[in-house]
Amino acid sequence: MGLCLGSDASAEEREARIRSEKIDRALYEFAKQEFNVVKILLLGAAESGKSTLVKQMKIIHSHGFSDEELASFKPAVLDNLLSSMKFVLQGMGILRINLAIPRNTTHAQTVLSCGRCFDEDETLLPFVGHALRCLWADPAVRLAASRGYEYELNDSAHYFFVNINRITAPGYRPTQIGRA
Repeated sequence: MGLCLGSDASAEEREARIRSEKIDRALYEFAKQEFNVVKILLLGAAESGKSTLVKQMKIIHSHGFSDEELASFKPAVLDNLLSSMKFVLQGMGILRINLAIPRNTTHAQTVLSCGRCFDEDETLLPFVGHALRCLWADPAVRLAASRGYEYELNDSAHYFFVNINRITAPGYRPTQIGRA
């Protein structure tokens, strides 16, 4: 029966065989790459550090983050700083700690009432950055932050507060602090 189709069938068969070999090679290469891939399922409660662990592994075992990836972290860093300060201010009420510098009451109101504190370029609004820096300079805010375990302040809050001047600077850009 194959002889009835003549030379056309053998040309089609050759094309099919070549395509099949290309597909087989591509599958083999893909399988070879996938053999070295390790997949990990991270389970844990919210805010337990799952994504932080993945990011640290990428920094340590890879070439780190691209400039675009670093820029994409900026809103999250600013939001974490802002949320941490709001949490400390609320914690001050729980701990019955008053601001040591009376004019910081206005700054506290600014931070607590701030809904969208960034401009369209994901830059912290200057008056919000100023309010955050003034509040962190207040000894009562620092005291409340040091007692964060009494109202479940995030462990990372201290990092954001220590770096508040750098993070609130106009040209702020996240860095790869864990780079080995």
